[in-house]
Amino acid sequence: MLPCNTAHGSMRPMILARLLMTMAVCLPIMAAGQADIPRSAFGQSIMDSQSQPADTFQTRKPQSYSDEYAIASPADDDIGLQQIFKREQDMQPFSAFAEVAGYYTSNAFLNNFFELEDAYLATRVGLGYSRRLTGPFFVDMTLRQQWFRYDKYSELDFESLRGEASLLYVLPPFPDASLFVRYGYERLTDGREHNEFYVNHGVAVGVQAVKAFSRGHRVFMSLTSELAADTEPEIISRDEYSLNISYSVDLTRSLRAMLTYRVAYQHYPELSRHDWNHLGDLNFQYSITRNISLSASVTCTANRSNNDLFDYDVANLGAGLGVLIRF
Repeated sequence: MLPCNTAHGSMRPMILARLLMTMAVCLPIMAAGQADIPRSAFGQSIMDSQSQPADTFQTRKPQSYSDEYAIASPADDDIGLQQIFKREQDMQPFSAFAEVAGYYTSNAFLNNFFELEDAYLATRVGLGYSRRLTGPFFVDMTLRQQWFRYDKYSELDFESLRGEASLLYVLPPFPDASLFVRYGYERLTDGREHNEFYVNHGVAVGVQAVKAFSRGHRVFMSLTSELAADTEPEIISRDEYSLNISYSVDLTRSLRAMLTYRVAYQHYPELSRHDWNHLGDLNFQYSITRNISLSASVTCTANRSNNDLFDYDVANLGAGLGVLIRF
């Protein structure tokens, strides 16, 4: 175990943290996720930026349209898949969301050489816009800001600004399935001086679908290919190919459970690095009101890499409070 403080002061852990964060900038989840699903906060934010279902605290629901459900958006991560009236005019295109959550992580630095436990606070706010353009074409846009603050290893603190714009095409023979193309932008800054240390522009294409067996049982699936169009620093650019499967069940009118498995192949061309990232997540959401919900989750991730440093395992536990307003 490496000490957090030495006779040389606090600069050594800060430098080590920034080095590991820069090297691990392409670690998933979610988006998420993200993740993207609770995990080490840095891996969580990157997952959200370079994967898709994503985002950041839970697996994002597939962005499809049917007679019963609205197009999924990042705000759905807080409250769950939102039911709508069957008449299209009842769809509310704008959303505002906020969430604060606390997490425990068994491997804060996301590496195999030393595993250090920690807890962190994750806060986010954002705006979303989703609506039909014409016929089977839909647009989905999101802008969100996130803050991550660690308990013991404050040198890991960072902020994330992320924007996305997606165009979806609902397949006429299969109204619960859609093709999509998405542009994503993410900017990360450190939590002390707020200096920029990572910027990424990415383009993703994929297919996603939702199958409702009944009003209380649903399966979500997505296949996504995401290419890093422009990454700074370039050496950590990454291409990713992922499969996401989620099963959701309404246990009561207010309580929902979701089980998710995600596997992603990640290629780092500048580093000749190849990773297989496996993630399992169990999440519970309790709706206090139509706009407010509580959530709790447990997540396990196994990252298998040809670079021994990033051949690691991590477990995370978390709980949060989310607010979603549609207008």
